[in-house]
Amino acid sequence: GNQTAMRGITALNLTLKCASDYRSIQVLKRQQDESSLSSMNEILEQIESIEVQMAKRIAETCSSMGALYIKLGQSIAAAPTLIPEHASVHLRKLRDRCPPSQWESLMEILCEELDGKSKVNELFEWINPVPIGCASIAQVHEAILRENGDQVVIKIQHERVAQQLKYDAANIRALFRFSKWMVDQFPALRSAVPKRKSSDEQDVQQQQNDEEDEEENALWWQLFDRVIEDVLSDIRDELDFVKESENAQKMRAHLVNENWISRIQVPRIVQDASTRKVITMEKVNGKQMDYYGKEGSFSGKLCVEKHEKIVKELRYLLCELNALMLLNLGWIHGDLHGGNVLAIVDEETCRVQIALLDHATYYALSEDATRALREVMSVKSVVNVMKERYFGREEKSIGVEQDGTTAGAIRMLMNSGIEKEERKKNARRVLKGHVGREDGSGKEECSVWQLWRAMGTSSALHRELGGTREERFAVYAESAWKLQLHDWLASSLMRFVPGFR
Repeated sequence: GNQTAMRGITALNLTLKCASDYRSIQVLKRQQDESSLSSMNEILEQIESIEVQMAKRIAETCSSMGALYIKLGQSIAAAPTLIPEHASVHLRKLRDRCPPSQWESLMEILCEELDGKSKVNELFEWINPVPIGCASIAQVHEAILRENGDQVVIKIQHERVAQQLKYDAANIRALFRFSKWMVDQFPALRSAVPKRKSSDEQDVQQQQNDEEDEEENALWWQLFDRVIEDVLSDIRDELDFVKESENAQKMRAHLVNENWISRIQVPRIVQDASTRKVITMEKVNGKQMDYYGKEGSFSGKLCVEKHEKIVKELRYLLCELNALMLLNLGWIHGDLHGGNVLAIVDEETCRVQIALLDHATYYALSEDATRALREVMSVKSVVNVMKERYFGREEKSIGVEQDGTTAGAIRMLMNSGIEKEERKKNARRVLKGHVGREDGSGKEECSVWQLWRAMGTSSALHRELGGTREERFAVYAESAWKLQLHDWLASSLMRFVPGFR
């Protein structure tokens, strides 16, 4: 009722302020194009200041509005190229700003889900009423199982979060349609500076600039629409803890099969104490992975040299995990930020492990999309990246036509052997024509933007630990080369050795 309307007004107010900030940025960018070198730095500082101010305003509003808005802010921060790094860092802090629910209301949900208070007392010897973590969908409490004394954590869904999400989703969709209508009806909202009378040659250039602006505006609208729908889809999955439990068990089985379970842990699920709104799992002792990227994390017995070694090992392990999911399993964790990954560190020996805590969102890739990732992350791709970064030149490569599949989009967007302007055009073509929900066989798979957001989130964590793009690509290339070699050997043996499988 009134509360839903007030939330809608708050979101509208935020949108109008962001629109004003965006227009100011566009005006400054046009001034930058026409300014001298001496004033360019001053303009860049003004642009950065407005972008940071806008990001802080979005973060504060999303934090006060709760679940869906928090997720939307996090997704905007994770989406590559959507906002600059100095602004996205403020939105990534949203995961630390979720307000906790009252323990009494959560206890009611726990008793309702586990068939009464007597059943809760039968399962748990002790539950800590003070949460050790709080996210947009649920919060986490420590507990001890009565049967065997094992330490566990209980993740309990916030009260009425599902109903609130339904209303917020309707508000956000209506706000998006209203914003787009306003921009379409009033061109001044998207035009940074008024048009001036000029020569024929300048008129042609002005027309070309206007067309590029129109194309860029259309690109942003499509991208924001994609982000909103993906967030709504993801958050529906996150509300179902039964699916999260299944995902955790599936990921654990993958790690066991690939002999990775000694390096990457997935906590065991306590099935008798897990439902659609409650999930109980074994407790893993460690620190949030991004802790080791913060200043002062090497205090105590952890000297600077050991700290650097540990952080390097954590970065490499994170990249190896991403390579395993992207290039081998074709099944990708959708929210691999520092709060969802624990670092288990032996500070004496510098031996590291990581534990994956949240398994609500995973994205599936078709075999063709996984194969496309192996191709573009080959050693040749890394060589091109290094040449572009350090020597300012690239190797040419064969153009790829967009075919509407995620695999086709991957080949277009990640092809490092083409010119920068051509990559921009490819991105626009992918946005305009990419369906990204199924491959040629009709198999359901993630969209290219869900894939990009997932990679953007894990890349942000890698950067927080001091990692670079070249370092990530080097690990991906090594894994891709090994997998391609394995595939080639297997196909050769199948060809020449009768009965080999």
